[in-house]
Amino acid sequence: MLRCVVCAISLYAAAEAANEKRQGWAVALTVIGIVFNPLVQFHMQRGSWSMVDAMAMLTMLVYAASYAPAEGGGSAPDTQRF
Repeated sequence: MLRCVVCAISLYAAAEAANEKRQGWAVALTVIGIVFNPLVQFHMQRGSWSMVDAMAMLTMLVYAASYAPAEGGGSAPDTQRF
């Protein structure tokens, strides 16, 4: 189940990054989506998965922290006061 969630979130984030012309992020997030693909699974030892998990988590956290929707296109509430 967790594989499905990570795959879906990373591929959605990759599509958003590609739409915003952030190609490096789009490639990195697509790779995460492929690695965590639940249909065609990668088989690695537990230690290898621990490193991949940590790198994927760090990549997604850094992307989330750096993500800023395009002007006028985001769903964030208007914080400007008159």
